[in-house]
Amino acid sequence: MKILISGCSFSAGYGFPNEIDDEHIWPNLLGKRLGADVTNISRSGNTNVGIFLDALKEFTTNKYDLILLQTAQPFRIVLSRKFGNAWAVSEDNPNSYLIDDTSYRTFHKVFATLNQGHEHWHQLMNIIVSVQNLVKQGYNIRFVNVGIDWNQEFFNHRNSQFARDLVDFDSLPDDQIAEAFNILDHDKKLINLDLWISPLERLWNLKVDTISEEFPSAGIKTHVLCTNIIYDQLSKDNTNK
Repeated sequence: MKILISGCSFSAGYGFPNEIDDEHIWPNLLGKRLGADVTNISRSGNTNVGIFLDALKEFTTNKYDLILLQTAQPFRIVLSRKFGNAWAVSEDNPNSYLIDDTSYRTFHKVFATLNQGHEHWHQLMNIIVSVQNLVKQGYNIRFVNVGIDWNQEFFNHRNSQFARDLVDFDSLPDDQIAEAFNILDHDKKLINLDLWISPLERLWNLKVDTISEEFPSAGIKTHVLCTNIIYDQLSKDNTNK
């Protein structure tokens, strides 16, 4: 069995001694448990667009039995100061050491104003619909959600916290909020949740462990729990076929 995994730092082993080759991160734990040959192309700081495009290039070049797309934080973007030097920017990971603090605060104020949720949602929906179409064509693809902070409330109710965060509820005028909510209501109906494995709520709510104080990323126990959740869901999917 050949498995392709594409994701961000969580799947790339950021903070682990051997990073992407470390035996304790979930892609390698899952591969060992399934007796599978795993190709892990995850990159720290990767966006959902990058995660999808990296995977698309790989699985349209080489054949895989299973493709797992680990989703990242939806509001993340990547900037580049020079060729080959990527800089992931998000509210919780400013990487301000690249510029002085005063310049960063000025930049981030403008960035936060421009970096609203709708365009990120639009890109995410394009990925979701594209993956669903690829599945219909015979590709075995699943999302592994550790970055998109939605829950069942988002799919059941119009005014969920995730929806409010997406549409910048506290800043936009009422007519734009209503239009944005209408778009979300339409888009939610297009999403096939059967393709989603979602360890996010259990992983982050439990706050199982971190690697160290220096690297507050998910630790060994968290990766074991994530592996168990993914393995159980894949086993359930195979049973239901």
